[in-house]
Amino acid sequence: MHLSDLHADLERAAQWPNWVSHLDLSDNQLTEVPSSLTLLRDLKNLNLSHNQITDLFLPLGKLETLYHLNLSHNQLTDLPLDLYQVRCLFHLDLSHNQLTDLPLDLAQLENLDHLDLSDNQFTEIPAVLSQLPPLRFLDLRGNPLTSCALPLPWRIGRSIYPPAHQFNFDQSLMSLTTSTEHPDLPFLDLCPE
Repeated sequence: MHLSDLHADLERAAQWPNWVSHLDLSDNQLTEVPSSLTLLRDLKNLNLSHNQITDLFLPLGKLETLYHLNLSHNQLTDLPLDLYQVRCLFHLDLSHNQLTDLPLDLAQLENLDHLDLSDNQFTEIPAVLSQLPPLRFLDLRGNPLTSCALPLPWRIGRSIYPPAHQFNFDQSLMSLTTSTEHPDLPFLDLCPE
């Protein structure tokens, strides 16, 4: 179900069929999301990108089947405290927001595989990243990182980075240099665009 450019009262979500599994509310200039969306118990894919959302008061913990959540291109400064309760979450796109840190409870997302944090306001790599399950995709590009100390153990791609790994800054380009090859890491991008 795609509702872009629809400026109707979203509280009508309670009247939508409860079998809705994909919901696209992108590009609607939304400033908030109605809690009635949590009535969509079979929701697997929720796209709230390209809106004006500053705070997400949606009780996400009730969306137990949510697999893909796109909150990119909003104005978020914090994440909902119950985001960690979305145990099925596999893909989380938080790019192009105003985030400066991540809650430690995020580490409870056992199925998270893809995390896009690009173009936010992180000045250091969030500590919770060391506690997440192994990620296959992590994007931190476009953040004003001033400290790149990797929290250890750093688990990505089913591996633990040894302390020998370090970051090198080269003007505006930041690259990961390692003392050993890391074939299990398909994508780790920290370079500003």
